[in-house]
Amino acid sequence: MEGNRSPRPRSPIGIGAGVARGVSRCSLGLPFTELDQAMSEARRSNIAQPLLPQWQAVADLQSRLRRHNESLRALMHHQSGQGITFDESLAYIVAVLADGLAVGRASIWFYDDDRSGITCASLYCHASGQHSSGLQLLAQDYPSYFNALLEARTIAAHDAQRDLRTREFTDGYLRPLNIGAMLDAPLWQRDRMVGVLCCEHLGGPRHWTLDEENFVGSVADSVRLLMEVRDRDRVEQELRRSRQALEERAVELNAAMDALTQAQTQRQMQTEKLAMLGQMLAGIAHEINNPLAFLRNSVGHLHEYLETLVAALADYGTALPEPPPHLAETLEDLDLPFVVEDARKLLGSMASNADRICDLVAALKGQVHGGGDRWQSIPLEQLAENALVVLGHRCRGNNGYPPITLVRDYGPLPPVVCLPGAIDRAFVNLVANAIEALNERDTPANDGPKPLTSKPRLPQPPPPARTITLSTRLSDDGQWAIARVRDSGPGMDEAVRSRIFDSFFTTKASGQGTGMGLAIVWKTIVEDHGGRIDCRSQPGEGTEFEFAIPLQRRVNPGQDSGQANPDADPTGDPQADPEASTAAAIAPSEP
Repeated sequence: MEGNRSPRPRSPIGIGAGVARGVSRCSLGLPFTELDQAMSEARRSNIAQPLLPQWQAVADLQSRLRRHNESLRALMHHQSGQGITFDESLAYIVAVLADGLAVGRASIWFYDDDRSGITCASLYCHASGQHSSGLQLLAQDYPSYFNALLEARTIAAHDAQRDLRTREFTDGYLRPLNIGAMLDAPLWQRDRMVGVLCCEHLGGPRHWTLDEENFVGSVADSVRLLMEVRDRDRVEQELRRSRQALEERAVELNAAMDALTQAQTQRQMQTEKLAMLGQMLAGIAHEINNPLAFLRNSVGHLHEYLETLVAALADYGTALPEPPPHLAETLEDLDLPFVVEDARKLLGSMASNADRICDLVAALKGQVHGGGDRWQSIPLEQLAENALVVLGHRCRGNNGYPPITLVRDYGPLPPVVCLPGAIDRAFVNLVANAIEALNERDTPANDGPKPLTSKPRLPQPPPPARTITLSTRLSDDGQWAIARVRDSGPGMDEAVRSRIFDSFFTTKASGQGTGMGLAIVWKTIVEDHGGRIDCRSQPGEGTEFEFAIPLQRRVNPGQDSGQANPDADPTGDPQADPEASTAAAIAPSEP
């Protein structure tokens, strides 16, 4: 009966099957219970003694796999931690790698920036438990090893001093450190090898098993993931910094936009004020012009009437040489010859002042509108004279400043086709700049109260000259009108001279200048008229502005009549530098 059968002994084949199942389950990371039972039965049975070496190998494999799994779990747990630096992670990896493979040394190396060699980022010595770094190996010294890294997932050198891939290290590295075997794995990132993971067995040769090679490859993958995390964190930090910088820049731009909007609003208000002021000046000039014309004409009639009365009185004197006593007394008290002569002087002064007022009104009308928006043919010296009329009161000496001598040197020059109002204002700005330079140099000194007793004053040196010279001439080729405004002021150095045409640049104290006068002159001459302007100055030698504009207007076909050709150039070269000296277009000549 089946129930009375004795137990059937387990055959070696059955034990082998159990071992196979145990190895299979070991390779899957499962418990090794069946293998342990099979080996216990083999030791009790003489039949399974020949299988003990195989089972011992499996047991060793079991131990290695268990150690490798524990090492990989430790790495995963470590990399999931927070606040761990990249260098700390590398140090932990090489320590775990040395323990997992039971090797004397484990290290991680990275390529240099120029890929000329590798530098040790972290090296762990198992015997001393110490970490180090900084050792460098050059690729040109070990070509076989570096070429092998490009071709294999791992380099398993069982006898490192004889292996063709690693024997280059024998004299300088392996023998001094007593390294007998090496197991290395290249580190790849984005299809590019960036470093090496190196395991070094101290002593004699060592046979590296396939599971050990797979373990080193898995650790290399872990390092690759760590580098990707580091690069991702670095990119995220850079993005955060960039975002913060962009936010700060946006705040600055918003503030600048607000300031610009406010400045544009202020500029619009100033423009409206200037327009209203111009309209008011134009209206005042127009209203003054009519009664002024009446007074000017009336002075001429009064002069005629006076001469008629004087002639009539002379006729009365001839017809009545002996006037009655009361009339003779009246004529003696009247002092008729003095009255007649003084009346003639008064009428002459009234006529000259009326002429001056007429010139001033005409100059004001030219400054306000005066055909400034229409191209006209007009003598250049007339526009220069308008500037002197407008600023003449500042040249006569006031507020403690000595008078300024005005020198006119107008050469023969045909009329110039230009925007008269713009050129007029350019002359005014240049002359006003010269007056301010002279006044800045000759600021009246405040001597304060004089003492009651003082020593005799020594002879004082003569004051410096106060002269402004306006000159015009024709260029040597007859195509350009040249004007110069020169002063005998203090001059300026190169640092100031190079910036005088910049908008809002001024050397005056805050609130005393806008820094727009010379910038407007440059725009008028260069942009509106296609001309050139140059400034020559040296400290202590005065300043001279020279500009040249074409005699005939140069415009592009179809261009608006109120704009000059911005590409026009006195030399005929449309690419010339707009700030170049007029010497390139005009032969040098002194006024």
